[in-house]
This record gives sequence, C-alpha cells and structure tokens, in this order.
Amino acid sequence: MTRLVAWAAAVGAVALGFVPWATLLAGGRDDPQAWAMLAAWWQGTVLVAGLAAAATVLDRRLGLLARRPWEPLVAWAERRPITASWLVAGLAASAYAWLAGVVFDREALLIDEIVQALQGRIFTEGRLARPAFAERAFFSIPLLVDRGGLVFGQFPPGWPAVLGAFELADARWLAGPVTTGLGIAAAAWWLRAVEPHAPTRWLALLLCAGSPFLAFQAGTQMNHAPATAALVLGLGGTAHALLAPATARATGGGRIGAAFAGGLGFGLAATTRPLDALCFALPAAAWWLVAVTRERGRLGAMLASGAGVALPVAATLWFNWRTTGAPLLFAYLYHWGPSHSIGFHDSPYRTPHTPRLGLELASLYLFRLNRVLYEVPVPALAAPVAAWVLSRRLRAADVTALVACVLLVASYWAYFHDGWYLGPRFLVPVVPVLALWTARLPRLVAERWPGVPSLALRWGLLAAAGVGAGSLWPTAFANYHTGLGTMRLHGEALADAAGVRGALVFVRESWGATLYARMVAREVLPGDVEWVYKRADQCALSQLTDSLERAAVRGAAALAAYERLVGDSLRLRPLPSLVDQSGRFDPGRPLTPACERLAAEEREGFTLLAPRLLDRTDNIYARDLGGRDTLLLRAHPARPVFRLRAAGSEVGAPLIFERLSRDSIVAAARAGR
Repeated sequence: MTRLVAWAAAVGAVALGFVPWATLLAGGRDDPQAWAMLAAWWQGTVLVAGLAAAATVLDRRLGLLARRPWEPLVAWAERRPITASWLVAGLAASAYAWLAGVVFDREALLIDEIVQALQGRIFTEGRLARPAFAERAFFSIPLLVDRGGLVFGQFPPGWPAVLGAFELADARWLAGPVTTGLGIAAAAWWLRAVEPHAPTRWLALLLCAGSPFLAFQAGTQMNHAPATAALVLGLGGTAHALLAPATARATGGGRIGAAFAGGLGFGLAATTRPLDALCFALPAAAWWLVAVTRERGRLGAMLASGAGVALPVAATLWFNWRTTGAPLLFAYLYHWGPSHSIGFHDSPYRTPHTPRLGLELASLYLFRLNRVLYEVPVPALAAPVAAWVLSRRLRAADVTALVACVLLVASYWAYFHDGWYLGPRFLVPVVPVLALWTARLPRLVAERWPGVPSLALRWGLLAAAGVGAGSLWPTAFANYHTGLGTMRLHGEALADAAGVRGALVFVRESWGATLYARMVAREVLPGDVEWVYKRADQCALSQLTDSLERAAVRGAAALAAYERLVGDSLRLRPLPSLVDQSGRFDPGRPLTPACERLAAEEREGFTLLAPRLLDRTDNIYARDLGGRDTLLLRAHPARPVFRLRAAGSEVGAPLIFERLSRDSIVAAARAGR
C-alpha cells in the first residue's frame, strides 16, 4: 500500500515537472524558457553522464570512492550528533546571512517583505494596527489593509512578529537566516527519527542546508523559509513521538515533549502560512489517530501535540478578531474579498481560476523547481523520482511527509496566483523531503545494482554538483543581486547626506501608481481597482477620481462609477511617452491639460513610496497627491517640506530631495493642480 504513495508521487512529479504544460496548452501561461530549459537538461545530462563515466573508469583503478572517504566524518558526526547538527545549522545560517547582506543588501525588497516588515514595526510600537489617516491615498501601498479606521498588513502575524523582534535589535535582515538555520537543526532532528542509515541522513541534511533555492529564500525577509523551518519541527516532533517504542520510559516526558514540539511547529507555521501548515498537519493528525486507535497509551502525547498547535493558533485568531473583526477572517480575505480564497472561482481580478489554469500553475511550479532546487545541469526531481520508484516500503513517517507535499501542490493548484520569487516560492516546504529522497537514491541503487552502477551514480551526483557550483550557482547569484534595483535605492543614507531631518517628504510615484492608490482610497477592493485600471482610459479614470474625491463618493457607488468607464479594452494601448507602461489609453481620446501635466511630471522622474515607509529616520514619507498635499501640511505645520523623486526617467536614476515651499503647494492646490 505504501508503495502506491511513492509511485503516485513519482508519476505526479514526472507528469507535472518534466512536461511544460503551460507552454503546450493553447492559450496557456506560456513559459518562454521552457524549451530552452529542456534542451539544457538534455545537454547537461549528457555532460554529467560523460563526466561520471570517465570518473568511474578512473576510479575503478584508483578506488577513490570505494574507500568511502566520508566514513570518518560520518562516524564523528554519529558520535556527536548534537554538535554536528548545530555545526551544520550554524554554517548554513552564516551562509544565509552572507546572502542576505551581499545579494539582498539587508533590505526588504519585494512588496510582501515590506508589508510584513512594516507590520513588525507596528508590533514594536506596542499595538496591533495603526490608526488610519483620513486621506488613505497618502500612505496606502499594495497588500496593506486600510479599513475600519485601522492600518495593518494583510499577512498572518507570526512572521511579522519575528521581524519586529529582530528590528528591536537593529537586525531585521538576520531574521530569515537565523530562523532558517534553526530549521536546519530541526531537520537534523527529524532525520534522526526517519532515516536509520547514517551516511544517507547526513547527506540529506547537507543537501537541504545547501539547496540554493532554500538558501536564497532564507536570505530574504519573506516568510517561506521560516515557515518551512516550523513545518520541519512539526514533522520531527511527530516522528520522534510516534516512532518511540511504547515502553514505560518512552511514554514519559520525552515522548510528551516531542509531541508538544511537533504540534508547536505546526502551530507556528499556521501563524505565518496557514495553508502550508494545514497541508502538513492533516497527514500528521491522521498518523496520530491511527496510532492512538492501535495503542491508547499514546493519547496523552497526542493531546500534548494538540496543545502545541492550539497555543500559536489561538494567538493568530485573537489577532484576526482585533483587526478584521472575526477570528476566522484572515486579513487577506478582509482586504481582497472572498474571491481570494482557495478554489476554482473568479479571482480578485475577475478572471476565472479553472482546474486547467491550476494545472498550468502546478506544472510551472514543479518544472521550475527542477531547475532552481539545486541549480544543477540535470533536472533535480530525477533523483527523488528514481528513489520513489526503487523504494520497496515506506514507513509511516515517509508517507506522512509525502502526503503533505502532495497536499501542498494540490492546494496551490487550486490557488489563482503565480507565486514566483527566486523560484516557485510556494514549494519551499518540499525542499527537506526532496533532499531526503535524493540522498536515499545512492543506497537504493547500491542495494539493487552494487558495483559499477552504484559507483557511476555517485560520480554522477558529484559531477552535477560540481558543474552547478561552477556555472549555474554564480549565474543565479548575479541575477538575484541585480534584481529589483529601484527597491535598493536607500533613502535613509540619501536623507542623511542631504540633511533632511524631521521633514515631511512627499514621494512622487508614477501617474499610474498614484491613480491606483487614489482609487483604492475610494474604498474599492484592490482586485476591482486592478480590473478597472486595465480596461479603462487612464486619463478618464484620473478625471473621474478627481470628481469622486471632491464629492466624497466611496465604496459601491465609486466602483459603479468606475465600471461605467470600462469599454472595449482591445482599443486601449499604453502611452509610449510614459515610463510606467501599466496604464492604458484610448488612442482616439486626446489627453486633457491636467493629464498632460501628470504625464510630464512622470517623465521628470519618480520612485516608489513603499520602501520609504520602512526608513528609520524621523522623516514622514507620504505619496505626493498634488493639490491634496495641503491636508498633510495642516497636520504637520512645523515640519520642513520636501519632494523625493528620481532625477530622471532613465532606469537607475539617483534619488533627489527637492525643498518645497508651503505657499507654493497651497497655491497649486488653489489652481486645481
């Protein structure tokens, strides 16, 4: 029966991870790199096979691997498993911290990171949310909830709380490396329970800790790697509690403690990524139920596991109650509406998410994971797939972990969003499981075909790792190091250099970004704003928003007014003279003088507000709203006033602070600008 689970995982991985369905299906999400990636895999496989063959012939004479040079190191690690585990975890955390500093500039770069870091800062202020400003468009950014008089992030509170704790030590950039390093220690604990073969166990730990996919994620301030750390703790605690012998000693504090730790891991994951936690906790709960029905003496440990889950989950539900008004209403549903939930229905952007689209996304995730998991020239899923096929019997711990991974992929099959950032980020939790099965392959092959096949496989794995480390890893490093350049412009240092202190700084964003924020400020759901914004003339939207602001029209009435502007979207085109090409314009409709002015201001240079909201200076940063800036002038009468923008429209233009006169802002407002 357990072999069916292994074969199902193998068939699913091959069907989704080796066939570019998104490119093959008509009208699908075409991946322009799919065919190039397939060609690279064939070439890489030939290269690795050739290197492995040559090394095998040479090794049969020299006996390099036949001497098992790793055995002394494994023997030392087995004598000191705790020391060795923490040594690997510490080295991994140090490497992740280096990536956080060198590749990601110690900054929160993606909007998801920024909003979670901002929520963490709100926690450090001793509150769950900030009071909202009357004119929401000054400070609103994507993924930041601004409703009911409160401002808070759309993400669950667990990871923002960790970011806030590290920020108190002025080390927020270390939160990901440290927590993921702890996850590597938890992975070592899990592996001691589920893998009896010592060399396989330590190889799996090294593969997990050294996965470039996990390492780059750990270097960011995203929540995927920390959630994975918590999930591995959950798997480890569950395995240690349920695989312990049912003796009087084992039923004592050791098993109870392991069970509580396992539940706590799943609970902590639920405070950060509830769906991921559910996918891993459900098969673990099934394992507990089967064990308890067979042996009632395990009931106490199961209750301890449940208590571990309940404590963090209760804190999350309390946070929801105080922010969204209902314990089970998470902020992302509160912010986007019920269409943001898992399932096959219209997405928040009013586009249907169907099983076929879900298939395309699931295929994209696994297809891309084949490349980024280890950054080697061969498909990374080939090794675990082969191990699943060769395995004779799976233990309950293996079934639990594999079913969790299958549930995770199935869940994101039913989710509309393409979660790409440094790889298919939704699949980070499968890395430890894949690392274990990759490490098991050499032993499984040696058991079936000892001698030359086993030796060739070992050299093939070494050759793949060597080629990846020499070529693909540096390429990934360079790509990630140069990405999101606009978010890397450090306003704090620039403000210090310009002597901007205690100021009110209006940040000029692009015309489209400012308009988007103003539309959201009319209390229209972000998905509806996105739908209208892509299907209506931007100049007409800008004029209508002016009218709605003057008449204080909000909510359903504002949405109805916007929807009346939606027409034949095929007629609309981007405006070539604008730097921001996200908006659409009717070629037959000339720009009004007010729109011409907004376009000209954009060409002068603009930047982004979101990164500035994390600046630790005593400046107040707000979006430049033209004539409505007078509202903030009255709120801060004693502060000097500046505008922050890029020095030009070219990519990478430096940021500049421009001193503004309060009288000039008031005069512009009176002139209707």
